[in-house]
Amino acid sequence: MKHRIWRCDTCEYRELLSVTRNEYKDVVLTLDGGEVLQFTPRNDMPTPPLERIELAGRGRDSKTKELSEVAFIVLKNPRESFTGNIRVFTAARPPVDAVTTPTDNGKPKTKRRQDVTQSDRTEWTLQALEKVAAIWVAWRRNHNTQTMGGRERDCFEKHKDTLPVCIKTAKDFQNCKECARKHGLIPKHNRKRRKSAG
Repeated sequence: MKHRIWRCDTCEYRELLSVTRNEYKDVVLTLDGGEVLQFTPRNDMPTPPLERIELAGRGRDSKTKELSEVAFIVLKNPRESFTGNIRVFTAARPPVDAVTTPTDNGKPKTKRRQDVTQSDRTEWTLQALEKVAAIWVAWRRNHNTQTMGGRERDCFEKHKDTLPVCIKTAKDFQNCKECARKHGLIPKHNRKRRKSAG
């Protein structure tokens, strides 16, 4: 069964072929042409029936018309909208965790998905942003000068075992931290001081 939906980030109608879930509870929308949208909702979202999906994709800023970081799915009858993160996969790179490849003896061998780095992705997941923001705020509170080890690299080295899998290097940590700061997850470090009484 096919259903026509509006892709708001590309401004075109597309044929939606199927709606499924993966093991991470992401909603996976398969479109015509082999394109796949992997939507990670911020809140709990039931798996919507195919015919209820009206539009999906990343939103646009109303003034600048540039794509925003927030993606959404809008359902109809009754009208509901869900926000989250979205990843777009072309037909050449499907969103699967294990890909079977034939080995030398002809039997298929399961190959693990390669780690995703910032160079491969277009945006950080909300979970990664929140985790890095929490680690950095706690670190900055206790180590606020360079003489006490308040650098980003030191924070990364101490917490690299607890960071999300997508953060492999100190540069990834810095980029994710800057993105979290832009989204308002990290408060400003400098506070305005009041004038001294005098």
